Amino acid sequence: ETADFTLSETHRGATVLLQNTGPITITVPSQVTGHTTTFIAETSNSVVFTSGTGLSGLNSFNGANSMLGQFAQAQIIFKTPEYAFLGGQIT
Repeated sequence: ETADFTLSETHRGATVLLQNTGPITITVPSQVTGHTTTFIAETSNSVVFTSGTGLSGLNSFNGANSMLGQFAQAQIIFKTPEYAFLGGQIT
C-alpha cells in the first residue's frame, strides 16, 4: 500500500507492506472476530490508524495509534467480546 486506504476483508490475515512516500492514514472499520492484519513499514513516513469502534486492538508500544520509521510494525486484531459471568449466567 502506498496511500490512504480503508482496511477491508481483503486484508484479513495478510501482511501489508507500507511503502508510502508521505504520511498516510489507514481507516479501520468494524470487522469480524478473528480479523488480524499485520503492517510492516518500508518507509520512514508516518502511518496513523483511525476509526471509531473498529480499532479494537492495535499492538504497539504504549497503545499508540501510529507508527513511524523504517521497518516499524503493527497489528490490528479483532477479538471476541468479553462476557461477565454473574450468578452462573452470561450477561
